[in-house]
Amino acid sequence: MYGDQFGGLSFTAIYKREQDKMANQFVVDTAQTKPILPGEPVMLMPEGTIKSYMNDGSGRYIGINLLDGAVAGGVTTVSILISHVMLYAESAGAFEAGEAVTVTREDGVPDTSPETALGHYAHLIATKLAATGDEAVAIAMEPCKNDNTPEMRILVLDAPIRVTVD
Repeated sequence: MYGDQFGGLSFTAIYKREQDKMANQFVVDTAQTKPILPGEPVMLMPEGTIKSYMNDGSGRYIGINLLDGAVAGGVTTVSILISHVMLYAESAGAFEAGEAVTVTREDGVPDTSPETALGHYAHLIATKLAATGDEAVAIAMEPCKNDNTPEMRILVLDAPIRVTVD
């Protein structure tokens, strides 16, 4: 509360809740047969859609649904609980959503290079993590069919995950 410095008026500072820091909208997967309820855990599917979390290896857990009654084909908001950071990079190859990636600085960009303009992230390159047993610290947030796709969304994880490649 603030008072005297504003002529005796009181102001309240309102802070967002921790769970809202990484809220993003997703389309609900067509395989979802029941509505996803608020607070229900969800997983990211390879196509970039979400559905109710099942520990069956078909998707990757990312957080909880925030809206009521999300149905197949509809849009809902998910609080991403496995991360606090999302960045953008240029793709090096094709990806499915949820696949582990590494992010590196592009060759030829000098340390003294100024920041790029907002919306241009060609100085970061996302590469699929291919080695079995390596720990991943980031995942692709949507499928990417082409090499050199700009502004691919990358979710930097709060804790590393172990990757197994078939």
